[in-house]
Amino acid sequence: MVSFILLDSEVINIYFLYIAFVFTSTLGILFDRKRDLFLVSILCSNVYFLPCFFGFVKIKYLGQNIYEKVDYRLYIIHVIFVVAMLVFHYFKCGLPESQPSKRIFFDDKYLNMVLNGIWLTMFAVMILIWGDNLLLNKTKLPSGLFGYYATIYNLLLVFAIVANYKSKQYKYILLQIPAIIITIIQSHRSYLVFILTAIIINEFVNNNIRIFRFKYVITIILTGIFGFTGKILSTNLRLGLSLKDTITYVLDLGVIVNSVTNSEPFVTQHILNKTITTGFRLGPGYLVRIILRLFLIPPDKATSVKSFYDAFTGTFYPYLNYGLAYNIFAEPYAIAGMAGVVMLIIVFGFVLNYIDNLIRNSDDIVSSLGLSLASIYTFYIFRNSIENIILWTQILAGIFILCYTFQLVKYRLKVYYIKPSS
Repeated sequence: MVSFILLDSEVINIYFLYIAFVFTSTLGILFDRKRDLFLVSILCSNVYFLPCFFGFVKIKYLGQNIYEKVDYRLYIIHVIFVVAMLVFHYFKCGLPESQPSKRIFFDDKYLNMVLNGIWLTMFAVMILIWGDNLLLNKTKLPSGLFGYYATIYNLLLVFAIVANYKSKQYKYILLQIPAIIITIIQSHRSYLVFILTAIIINEFVNNNIRIFRFKYVITIILTGIFGFTGKILSTNLRLGLSLKDTITYVLDLGVIVNSVTNSEPFVTQHILNKTITTGFRLGPGYLVRIILRLFLIPPDKATSVKSFYDAFTGTFYPYLNYGLAYNIFAEPYAIAGMAGVVMLIIVFGFVLNYIDNLIRNSDDIVSSLGLSLASIYTFYIFRNSIENIILWTQILAGIFILCYTFQLVKYRLKVYYIKPSS
């Protein structure tokens, strides 16, 4: 596949400059003593910009693999993103840490109990709803209202496990292992990646661990392998292959290499690549969908403006018979070109700064909310749409507000403020 790079001498010069830039910035991040979500987002972006290292993107359509050379503007977009995150990082590190004069009191133990209680209730309801269909692939599970329920449940599972980990309630995590196995069998491997990413972020940022210690290197490697081979793992388990044989199979070097070069980043970057090279445009009317989503209004019910996914696949792949992923940069590029991408990155930086403050909160429940969001905003955002990211943020925030409402009831609808020194 290197031939894709060698076709254009101008691109190959950009390619080597890009590789040098990514390599040096990554090394700088790993040895930076002051860590935050901006650095994590850069590391995770390298995963989803993998096609830039190989020089091609691909998509499977009508039974054929279609390969395209990476456009030079993909390199530019990734460099802009990395530079912007580094600017946010160094600006944040240069500011003095400020402490609020007072903050809201959170009963972490009670809130954690409520969170687990809500999860257990929704888990029981889910089993009743799906019954014998519980272990089917997610593409065969009911959609519509049931699909929303599944999304809320799975994000609740992520929040609950992260909160149990943060508050060291490991006994509850043991009870949630069957739920994790079910999500894997259903091919909802993303949610396990959310959990693992949140834990890694907590150790990397909050606990400032030495990342090159053996156990952390192994954890990161296994998380990466699962991210690339998780679909094979869930498929083999559904087909009845034993867990031992399945793990042995996915750990084979040939399977791992093949999984990487056929992985999702090559499809997600194909979306951006196609948007750029064809001049695909949505128009400013698309912003209506985002505004509606921000106000908790389902865009598909309130406007005739097509989603990016529907517009893109309808234009280029009308006979696509599987679910195509998203690309967070393709949407703003289709609206306003490179200026749209820059605007998104700036907004993203400010949002990430707020989440970075959340994960450092002394209250475990608040920090757990931040970590759950951080796993989405630093990693999964690169393969998703703006609408979905907003929706998932609203769901996690809604779960948090619901739990806090129970605390208000417990304390007779009173909000307590305490001094940080108390």
